[in-house]
Amino acid sequence: MSASFSILCTNAGAVPAQQGTGSYQTVTQEVSPLRYPGDWAHQSIKFECPVGSYAVGISTANPFGLELAGLLCEQNTGGIPLNNRSAKNFWGGDQRASFSGGDWSVSQYKGQCADNQYIIGVAHRRSGLADHPSVVLCSN
Repeated sequence: MSASFSILCTNAGAVPAQQGTGSYQTVTQEVSPLRYPGDWAHQSIKFECPVGSYAVGISTANPFGLELAGLLCEQNTGGIPLNNRSAKNFWGGDQRASFSGGDWSVSQYKGQCADNQYIIGVAHRRSGLADHPSVVLCSN
């Protein structure tokens, strides 16, 4: 995900036994308490997929102000292991575990999971009148 809300989607490194079930849930607000332990995005609003789900889409509330409105999550048939989580904080620069896709959002800061990981959470910060994605939570 980039600071301009661009998303790179791929199935690189996907485990065939772990596939989506077609069961979706929309997350439109921060859940309290957080589903995943620890403050993985300090001073940010966190949207987390339910345990065993991964993100398949995001939405914005305002195409001009780019305000994050929701996260679409799909349940995974094999679940998502939580023992190898990592947060990629790209508020001040790129934080990419993989360079697959090249510079897929030119001149924008990007947070990118490893090729064998899924996004299970997105955090954003308010700056002025707009929200800016700042952290992606990855798990494999």
